[in-house]
Amino acid sequence: MLLVGILLVATNIFSPKKIDIPDLKNTPLEEGIQQLKALGFEIGEQREVNDDEIEEGFLVQLRIVTR
Repeated sequence: MLLVGILLVATNIFSPKKIDIPDLKNTPLEEGIQQLKALGFEIGEQREVNDDEIEEGFLVQLRIVTR
């Protein structure tokens, strides 16, 4: 029983933290950036991509990078 308790604590300490990320697809770029900053995210590289379904200047996708 003691071994199981130690494994659970160690697993909890070393497992990645779950972070909820809002669905910002098709959100105006500046609005999406502000929402992410308000949640404590740092904004990194931005790229322009073509998408037939999403208007220019709106978010198409997010790529989350952990450190």
